Amino acid sequence: MSTLKRWTVPMILLAWSAVASAEAPPAFAKPYLTGDEEQVIVATDAFGPATETSIVITSSLMKTGSFAGFALVPDPAQKEGYRKLPLPALPVGTNDGVMKVALAENLDKDPAKELVVELHVSRGTKTNTYATYEYVVLDWNGKSFVRVAALEKKLAAAMKKGRPDPTAPFEKDELRASLGVK
Repeated sequence: MSTLKRWTVPMILLAWSAVASAEAPPAFAKPYLTGDEEQVIVATDAFGPATETSIVITSSLMKTGSFAGFALVPDPAQKEGYRKLPLPALPVGTNDGVMKVALAENLDKDPAKELVVELHVSRGTKTNTYATYEYVVLDWNGKSFVRVAALEKKLAAAMKKGRPDPTAPFEKDELRASLGVK
């Protein structure tokens, strides 16, 4: 019984502090959320099927801690005014759910911009667990949203190469340089 209390109280306090410090999601995104999200970020730009496509990324600390997301495309025929599209699977494993939009830029010269999201993740081996940052690059391929593995690998390699702390997030100029963007 005391073990349950020890684990329950910190989780409640952690959830409360994350919710209290996070901005409320935009009203148009709220009908599509479950209410279990610790944090929500929304980026709206020419990401895909419409010039005002919104990408919604959420974090939940339940179980292993995870990130998830979906896109909202304006569609007046839909009840809430948006069509919800799935995003590809996002990383699992976070202790705090910290995330942010790192960059919204056209990285591949097609009509849609790519969204680079910075995620604070937990990684480890059998004997060691550590926190680090990973970058997810999302793109519209004309039919669905996909992750751009080549750019994600490029960012992962740059994180490890010649940096004083390879687990620290990129500064904005480092991120842009790693992607070849001026």
